[in-house]
Amino acid sequence: MHLPLGAQALQTLVWGLATVLALGLVRLRGPARRWLAAVVAATAVALGFAGAVWAMGKLTDEFRPQATFAQLGFVDAVTRGADARPLANPGEPDPVIPNLWDELRYFNASVRPPMSIDSASYALCCGLRGAPVVGSINRSSGAVSLPVDAPEYILTTAQWVPYGLASKVRFISAVTVPQARVERLASPARATWMSRGFAADGTLVPGRTGRLRAFPANRPGRGATCLRVTLVAPRLARGRTRWRLGSRRGTLPSQGQSTVEVRLPAVRRVDLSVRAAPAGVSANGRRATLQLIDPRLVRCGAAAGPPPRAEP
Repeated sequence: MHLPLGAQALQTLVWGLATVLALGLVRLRGPARRWLAAVVAATAVALGFAGAVWAMGKLTDEFRPQATFAQLGFVDAVTRGADARPLANPGEPDPVIPNLWDELRYFNASVRPPMSIDSASYALCCGLRGAPVVGSINRSSGAVSLPVDAPEYILTTAQWVPYGLASKVRFISAVTVPQARVERLASPARATWMSRGFAADGTLVPGRTGRLRAFPANRPGRGATCLRVTLVAPRLARGRTRWRLGSRRGTLPSQGQSTVEVRLPAVRRVDLSVRAAPAGVSANGRRATLQLIDPRLVRCGAAAGPPPRAEP
């Protein structure tokens, strides 16, 4: 049966019913009062459940994917209780990212507050229990210093973070948006790359040159080392984006993207410059010449990582 009532009318009806029940609890005595109390308690539980279902249904898949509780507990399943910290962007412009870590922290006891480099990132719920950890990177060697013990695992997504740590991807979740990765952190903790000259979302402002410092010797494993990164062109009124990354160069159509690899020499560190033109409009509506997504040091030609799965 459909009741032709608006939200305001329904709220008035609920408040009216609550008032009547409250007066009944005050005035009644004996068995009648106990029965009414039971009705009130059952009604409160039912309304709370219905409200939660309604709220979860109203949230978009971006914040609440259609996933089971078991699927959202993938971090604990992979780490087996070892600490896992999100590797955070201190200037994170997208609220979806801290929301994702907060949600995973609710379902996984192993998820700790985020860690970032040089500047504090966002905090997670709740109070001091969600306070971020701030470390530093030695610009010569890439060694990472933290005020606490380094976690055994880090949590990442493909979205821009202005540095990367030596790690191996163990699991990629297919049910979170964006896809969350559980990565085993190398020991001792060390950076594989760091950056400067980029905006908080990894874009290049017109007239600026981005700088990447890579630490090839810090990548775990054998074989030749490459910097792998996805380049995204802004929206252009006409023409193509011309880009240069270290020794590689190329062009992209308006809003086009391409994943490229730059082979690195077998040295302790190497600096690469990033340039692009002309200026256009990036996905966030700001003027930019190029955007970098998910830079990683990998074995040249290696697969991107394990395929995303619903559960470990």
